Amino acid sequence: GLYHLNSVRWLGEYAIVPGLGNLHDRLAFNMSSFLYVVSLNSFPPFNIGFHLAGSFLTVLLFAECLSPICRVFQKKERFFSMDTLVKCTLLPLILAYSIDSDLPTSSPDFCSGILRILLFYNFILILIRFRQKEWPATLVNYLFFIAVTAVTVKLSNAMYSLTLVLFCVLIGYVRRQDIRLIEHRKVLILIGIV
Repeated sequence: GLYHLNSVRWLGEYAIVPGLGNLHDRLAFNMSSFLYVVSLNSFPPFNIGFHLAGSFLTVLLFAECLSPICRVFQKKERFFSMDTLVKCTLLPLILAYSIDSDLPTSSPDFCSGILRILLFYNFILILIRFRQKEWPATLVNYLFFIAVTAVTVKLSNAMYSLTLVLFCVLIGYVRRQDIRLIEHRKVLILIGIV
């Protein structure tokens, strides 16, 4: 892209350089996905982090969705559990997203898309747990963590992330579940980041 590889190179070779945005305004965009690409550049095959970044995230998400199917074949889980069905429905979406976009890229858009798919998946799991009359504190914490990460990867994820987190809190209030003060702080932190 116009600034992706240059920003990755600056982050890899130097620390944060004051005034770098004066050279080109796009070099002032400091996204956490660039730090992820830089960390992969220091791997044994040097300077191919932009090839590994998208592919690695896709493989991780694909493996996460395949895990319940493996448990079904090992007879550890029923096929028609809601978690298995949700993950099975995400497989074509992940596959289509991976084929349609450029995997070897340093663009934060691909990482942002993967995080949005993961946010959506966790949000669906939270809705399933709410229907089962339980408060999924671990899943809500995980959703909050992914939401904050998505905002630091690309600022355009802010409204999507904030909407999902607020919707979870509202559902908790409607269901009159035990929402602790920590959950309120998480929403306030996310609003502060936005």
